[in-house]
Amino acid sequence: MATDVRNASEPGTAELVGGIINDVQELLKQQLTLFKVELQQDVQKAKAAATSAFLGLGITLAGTVVLALTLAYLLYWAFPTVPLWVCHLIAGVVVTGLGLLLAYLALRETQEMTVQQSVRSLEENVEWKTNRK
Repeated sequence: MATDVRNASEPGTAELVGGIINDVQELLKQQLTLFKVELQQDVQKAKAAATSAFLGLGITLAGTVVLALTLAYLLYWAFPTVPLWVCHLIAGVVVTGLGLLLAYLALRETQEMTVQQSVRSLEENVEWKTNRK
C-alpha cells in the first residue's frame, strides 16, 4: 500500500530548490541589467556636466585673470610703497586659494555619484547568493 500520497499539482523538493536557484539567477541578471543602465545614465550625466564645466572653467579663467590683475592694481593703488610684484603675488595667492577650494568641493560632490550605490547593491546580492550555497 502506498503511504506517500501526493497531488499532481504539488511540486517536489528538487523542483522547489531548482525554482529558487532560477529565481536567484534571474535576480542577479536583473541586477546586472540595472547596474548597466545606471552606469550608462551616470556616464551621460558626466559627459553633459563635463561639457558645461569645461566651458564654465574657460570663461571663469578669463574672468579670474582680469580680476586678479584688478586686485593687484587696487592693492598697488592703496599701498603705493609695496612693490607691484608683491601686489600681484597677493592677488594670485587669494585667487588660487579660492579656486582650489572650489575644485575640492566639486571633487567631493562627484564622488557621491550613484555608481557606488549600484556596485554596493550588486555586491550584496552576490554575497547573499554565495552564502546561500
